[in-house]
Order: sequence, then structure tokens, then C-alpha cells
Amino acid sequence: MTPLHDAFMLQLSDKLTFDVMRAVYESGFTRVPVYHVRRSTVVGLVFTKDLILVDPHDQIPVAALLALCARPQQLHASLASTRLDKMLQQVQLSRAHMWLVTRSAAALPAAAGGGANGGCGGGALMPAAQPRRGVEQVAGIVTMEDILEELIQDEIVDESDVVADSGNKALQQRTPQRIEFFEMLQRRDGLALGRALGPAAKTADEVRALVSYLSTNVSLFRPAAFSGAALRRLVQRCPIYTVSAQQVAHGHYIYVRGVPASCCCLLLHGRVQVCAGNEGLVSDIGPWTLLAANALTEERHVPDFTARVAAAARIFTIPRAELLAV
Repeated sequence: MTPLHDAFMLQLSDKLTFDVMRAVYESGFTRVPVYHVRRSTVVGLVFTKDLILVDPHDQIPVAALLALCARPQQLHASLASTRLDKMLQQVQLSRAHMWLVTRSAAALPAAAGGGANGGCGGGALMPAAQPRRGVEQVAGIVTMEDILEELIQDEIVDESDVVADSGNKALQQRTPQRIEFFEMLQRRDGLALGRALGPAAKTADEVRALVSYLSTNVSLFRPAAFSGAALRRLVQRCPIYTVSAQQVAHGHYIYVRGVPASCCCLLLHGRVQVCAGNEGLVSDIGPWTLLAANALTEERHVPDFTARVAAAARIFTIPRAELLAV
């Protein structure tokens, strides 16, 4: 069981701002309990996957999300005295992966709490299909993983965990690089307001996101080939340019087929139209697309395509000269 004071929770009155959504995303949990006034009064669950529908700029209240994305039989509760084998049966019958542990039988559904049977604490199973509007006197949270770990007497390590100490199996939550990428995507509207921006104009969020993206997705900048410190210096030195709608209307080309290029470009925001091949096939590309990566490794790179900005854009460029200078 995870004690209530260690559980990640949201308050019913919270608004789903960027910072709140980032905290949920960083927690790594698929379900987040929601409490009202006191943490011991749980009134719902937020499913992390539902946040894909939410724009943080709208600052939607958690209460509104619960109302819009309500699921029947969302909350399930059991007494702290319930035996482990009975708890496993309850989880299997309910098909719920998270259960609330309460100190009082009065907090359980009427069919299972109080009465002659003494609720789940006496060994009787609580009905699997009992919806709850709220559960009082919650002491902690139990998940399917918690039960299995107790049964096998070992920690279950998944892809989001890192074993910090192999001797005592102490687990340390990973801080995934995708958090920085998520942050960059969510703040993209604010980052795309500038016009002619140089190296000094990049925000700390942008630098972190660019380093994360390049080290993960571009073989030249993988950690085995390029140190993190050097990549950060390179990102800080390289410029970001903003192409306005007016410039787009007049025609703004990034690359022209047959014309040598000495830098590669990463589209951060906007849209670029690419015309490639002898057939002149036209396609549109969106944010986080890298163009002319070979310009960094070839002394004289000649693109075999033409790239024209099709909508107001923000473009990060890496000149080969800057790469060689790092």
C-alpha cells in the first residue's frame, strides 16, 4: 500500500494549467486520485490519457474533466484489514487497477460495509460493480502491482523505473527526456512570437528540448558519439530564425535543389513544403523535422530537394562551421 501522504494527488478545485499537467506527466502514473478539501476524501480519478484532450491554456478545472470523462464504477474501496488473497480477488472481479484503502467500514458501499458480515475486513468480497461518489477516511492506495509485489516478495521494475541500488532494490523514478520535449510542445505558441532571433534569444526550455531531441533522434549527436556538454554548447551557439507570414507571402526558401548548403535546419514551428526527386514530388512537413542533416558531415553538401516555408515558422539552424568549432 502507498500511504496517502506519499501519493500523488490532485485537488478538485485545481485547474489544469501547464504546470499541473507537467506534474501529472512527470509523476508517471496512469491514474491520479482527486480529493475534495481533505486528502482523505477521494472523489474521483483522473486518467492521464484523458489529458490529451486538454489545452493547458484553457485552464480547465479538474472538476470539469471528471464530469466530462466520468467512468462508471470509477472508485473502489476496501478496508485496511482485508487479507491479501481477498484483495487480489476483489481486483480481479472489479477489473480496476487502483483501489482505495479506508479505515472505516462506513466508507464502503452499503452492500459491503457495516452489517453482519463486517465488510471486507471479515473476509467477504465487496461487490465488484459498486460505483462511489466519494470515499472518506482514505488511508492509502493499493494497485495491482502492489499486490503482485507482495505475493512474489520482490519489486517489479518497469521501463519507467531505474534500479538505484541493486543490493536493496531501491528504486529511483526516471526523469525522462520526453518531459522536456512535452514542455517544448506545450509552450510552442509562446516560443513562436519572435522575429529575427539570434543565439542569445533562446529560452532555457528551448535549449533543453533541442538537446533532448538531437541526442535522441540524430545519430551524429547520440551520447556515444557526442558529449552532452558539447551538444549544449552547440545548441546555445546556433541561431533560431522566425519567418513571418509576410515573408512567406513573398516566398521564403530554405534550400534550393542543386545549390550547395552548409547548414541543416530543424523546424520547430510552422510548415515547410518540400519538392524532391526528378518527379518533383511535393510534400508538407511539420514541426520537429530535420532537413539536410548531411550538410553537417559533408564538406560540400548539395541538396536534391527544394524547401520553401509554407506557413509562419520558427527554424533552428546548425551551421557546419559551428559544429566544427565546438
